[in-house]
Amino acid sequence: MTAFSYRARNMNGLLVTGMMEADSPFPVRERLDAQGLIPLSVVKGGMAAGRQALSAGLFHGVTRQEVMLFTRQFHTLFKAGMNMENLLTTLAHQTRNRYFSQQIERIKADVSSGSSLANAFAQHPKIFDELYTSMIATGEEAGILEQVLEQLAKRRRTSNSRSNRRRSTRRSSSSSSRCPPRS
Repeated sequence: MTAFSYRARNMNGLLVTGMMEADSPFPVRERLDAQGLIPLSVVKGGMAAGRQALSAGLFHGVTRQEVMLFTRQFHTLFKAGMNMENLLTTLAHQTRNRYFSQQIERIKADVSSGSSLANAFAQHPKIFDELYTSMIATGEEAGILEQVLEQLAKRRRTSNSRSNRRRSTRRSSSSSSRCPPRS
């Protein structure tokens, strides 16, 4: 077995870090899912290896879970009446994924220079898909951005729940198809 360090978020959005032994990163991610945590990164080696990988900027990507958390937090701050520039600054600082944080800062710069929120998001298609940006555009144009953000947050949460159920079903069906050991 190999030691893996991990970073994950709990359902309240708080960062959780730790170590776990497994044969590969996949079982670590499965165990984190089973514990109700959203895995952000799983790195072979100890905590020092995880910190080195993070500081070297080796994680260039944004997970669905990170977009879901971003959307929920975005909705909450927007609903509370925070102005867009402060809202995006806050989210960029709360995001542990350095790459995602930089992209949020770019979105903030675009919005500050007069771009619509939807157009600013559309500049980052690897993070925000066409449906996401179209819904944001509709919300901006119709003046119902708060409701649209709520729907996006629900849609992302439902999508992640379905994905987790599929993984769980695959695991249980593969384990139930195995024959029990003979006594």
